Amino acid sequence: MATLENEGDVNAYFRNIMAESERGKVILLAAKIDELLGELLKRYFKPSRSKDEKDDKLFRVMGLLGTFSARIEMAQRVGLISREAANCLDLLRDIRNECAHGQVEFTYTQGPNADRFRSFKEMSFKVSGMERFFTLVEKVHVAEGGRVKYLQFMMLAMIHILMLQDTLTRIKPIGDSFRSLENVKFGLEGLGIKS
Repeated sequence: MATLENEGDVNAYFRNIMAESERGKVILLAAKIDELLGELLKRYFKPSRSKDEKDDKLFRVMGLLGTFSARIEMAQRVGLISREAANCLDLLRDIRNECAHGQVEFTYTQGPNADRFRSFKEMSFKVSGMERFFTLVEKVHVAEGGRVKYLQFMMLAMIHILMLQDTLTRIKPIGDSFRSLENVKFGLEGLGIKS
């Protein structure tokens, strides 16, 4: 996995993204977030039984966690991301799908993507905790139209990437041991049956 571990990595990644078309930017940013969700889940779960790390059945193309949507859902269900972040990433996935499969010109300012982008932006502001900052930036740049919107989109996607990377650094792999089950009662007692 190519993590963005320092300012130089982030700057280089951002420069590479900026060289892409608008569609390319969305697809690559979403792919990075998809990759990070996969890495988060791999670190959270016990290691695969396979000797080859690349042959993880859960994360194969047709595996249970082989899709962006499945990774979003599972990450939210196990508490790695919030419900709001999951909803936000689902919108990003919809925008990404439109970019990858749409037959018409892609734009942030018109059609179904304008509404998706607006919702993605509002949710991202709340999830990132930077709502006031972005509201001020938006007021200053409202007159510039589409260019500001795609720059905002890129900034928001990068914030999601950096938040996921931060979460990734906080999760410690458990190896091949069990997670603590202190609050779970086993046997007949757990079923409420006295022996």
